[in-house]
Amino acid sequence: MRILVTGASGFIGYNLMPELLKEGHEVVAFSRKNINNPNVECYKGDILNQDDLSEAMKGCDAVINLAAVNGYEQINSNRIIAFNTCIEGTLNLINAFNANELKTLVFASSSRVYGNHTQDYLSESLKVKPSSYMAKLKWQAEQLLSLYQKEISSKDKRIVVLRIFNTYGPGQREGFLIPKIISHIKSGSIRLGNADIKRDYIYVDDVASSIATVLKKAQNGFSCYNVGSGISTSVSELINIVNHITGKNLKLEIDSDQFRNEETGNERADITQLRELGWEPLVSLESGLRKAWEESFR
Repeated sequence: MRILVTGASGFIGYNLMPELLKEGHEVVAFSRKNINNPNVECYKGDILNQDDLSEAMKGCDAVINLAAVNGYEQINSNRIIAFNTCIEGTLNLINAFNANELKTLVFASSSRVYGNHTQDYLSESLKVKPSSYMAKLKWQAEQLLSLYQKEISSKDKRIVVLRIFNTYGPGQREGFLIPKIISHIKSGSIRLGNADIKRDYIYVDDVASSIATVLKKAQNGFSCYNVGSGISTSVSELINIVNHITGKNLKLEIDSDQFRNEETGNERADITQLRELGWEPLVSLESGLRKAWEESFR
């Protein structure tokens, strides 16, 4: 397939392109930034410009939308930009997808749409209760895509939503938890909020392989899949693993000022549906953290 990747210069997009090339796909990278990759066709453009999108989509079979404002601080300090990128960007994506008669659209959503639940595992069938601003935006974008598929799209098209849990790996910027922890190793201490809350951490290469899997296996119509490891880990446990890997003794200091009112409870993905397509997460948390430490931060 010829596949357009929006947000191609971002963390997931950058790591996805080699996976798609390995699968034999022709890759078109779409980003506001220059991309130095001789193996892909590059379009410099903005998802807020529908003409840019339509031009880049010409001749494509599928589009994977990874364009987003990411990170708690980035989103909350750029709320209108985050809104436009997610909502207007999704509308532009739908219009360009429809006009160019593509067959497959994959949208990167977030596990945060689930909000607070008491279940051990979060499954796609749960009622969503988004509490954070970003989660509300992602949920609205999901609804737009669902409405398009039900009311406008032909039945031979595929709209796939991926609710991605906490992605990590080499090259992730420090605004995210794991690179922040590793970058504080030399200082010997780190100040964070709730150390007991648990998250499901998924290595970026496993996220890339999940996208490649749905491109091959997802059925026509609208579908939604969790992308996670199926294992939850607390901040304290993360730090213990990093200390074991590095041989250091990073100390955690609790800072109540860093608590977030809209923080969700413990998260662990039910990945049954994605496993039914033949996908499995291959990189353990310890192995992934070791790669992040050795390749990016040491």
